[in-house]
Amino acid sequence: MRKLLLILALIFTINQVFSQELTLNETGLYINQQVITTDEQDAEILFNKCMEWIALNYKSAKDVIQYSDKENLKIICKGSFITNLFWKSGFIHHTLSLEIKEGRFRQTYSDFSYVREGSGKIALESKNLAFKKKILKEITSQVNSATNNLKEYLNTKDNDW
Repeated sequence: MRKLLLILALIFTINQVFSQELTLNETGLYINQQVITTDEQDAEILFNKCMEWIALNYKSAKDVIQYSDKENLKIICKGSFITNLFWKSGFIHHTLSLEIKEGRFRQTYSDFSYVREGSGKIALESKNLAFKKKILKEITSQVNSATNNLKEYLNTKDNDW
């Protein structure tokens, strides 16, 4: 019994370490911000790989990228995650900001809203948003999945075909 409790506690702890939750910032908006180190050290290469990742992971990079500054190494995107919460397809709109430096980048997800047919767009901070805990859990899962995907992409070496 003790071993089972120890294993369950360990699994819970590991999940908490690798799972980044949404937090309220000083203005009362939900964000997820992380500084992530990479194997690649050159900031310009990281910038280009971030642009590639956006093109591969969003439907239309041209529509999603709102700001791209290669000199200051910053990218801002407005996109959405597809969700099937409550047995209806919908979207979780978000803003993704990537700020790149040598060997690391800061990723900030913000400006979340939930959209589904029949209910319109509802900001995550809205008091009219029912089932907020379930939606927060879904957003956290989607953000963590995208973050892991981006880390993996940035840390893969380009094959010299």
